[in-house]
Amino acid sequence: FNLIKFKKNKITVRKIKISKTKLKALENNFFLVYTENSRYASKIEKKKINNIKKNKKKYFEILKITNKALEIFENNKNIDNIGKLLNNYWELKKGLSNSVTDKKIDSIYNKGINSGALGGKLLGAGGGGFILFYCSKNKHKNFLRKMRNFYITKFNFTNECSAIIHSNWILKIMENVIITTTINIPKFLEGICKNLKKYNHRKDKNSIIVIGDLKTPKEALGYCNKL
Repeated sequence: FNLIKFKKNKITVRKIKISKTKLKALENNFFLVYTENSRYASKIEKKKINNIKKNKKKYFEILKITNKALEIFENNKNIDNIGKLLNNYWELKKGLSNSVTDKKIDSIYNKGINSGALGGKLLGAGGGGFILFYCSKNKHKNFLRKMRNFYITKFNFTNECSAIIHSNWILKIMENVIITTTINIPKFLEGICKNLKKYNHRKDKNSIIVIGDLKTPKEALGYCNKL
C-alpha cells in the first residue's frame, strides 16, 4: 500500500508500513458483492468535480478518515476499525453526488450491514459495480449465508501493476469476456446480460464462460442456455 499526497506543485508517494499479519487479516475479511448495475464513471466524476467547492467540508472529513486508517495500519490497533471507517466514508461519499447510489445499492449495502459487515463502500466512482464489505472473522459464516443470493467474490492483494493475466484467441475476437466458476445456478449473470443489452453490446462480440464442477446442479446448464 502507498500513501500518496497531492500538493499544489508536488506529488509524494510513501510506502505504508503494514505488517503481513494485518494485510492478511484485511484480505480475509474483505468481500466484494456485485450490484448488477453498470454506469459511466466519467459522468459521475464530472458531477463530483462540479460540486467540489460545495462539498469541501466532506472532502476534509474524508481526509481525516484516511489519516485514521493510516494510524491503524502502522500502529498496534484493531484492524476491525477499518470496517467502521469504511462505513463513515461511505456516508460521506453518498453526499458527493446524487449519482453515487440508488435504492438498489442502498438496499444491498444495508443487507450487508445487517448480515454482519462492519462497513463497506462502493468501489470506483459509484452508481454500480462492486461493493467492498469488511466483515470480522467471527461473522463470515453469517454474512455469506444471508448474502447467498448475491454474487460474492474474494480477492488477493498484489504488488504488481495492472497486467493481462490471460490471453488467447477468444480474447482477440471478443470485446468482453466474462469467465466465472460456480457451484450454484449463476443468477447474477442475468443482470450482466441485461446491461449488455441495455448498452447495445453486440452478441457476437461478447462471451460468458461458466465453469462448473460436480457440485453444480444440472439446472445451471439450462439456466445458462436460456440466457
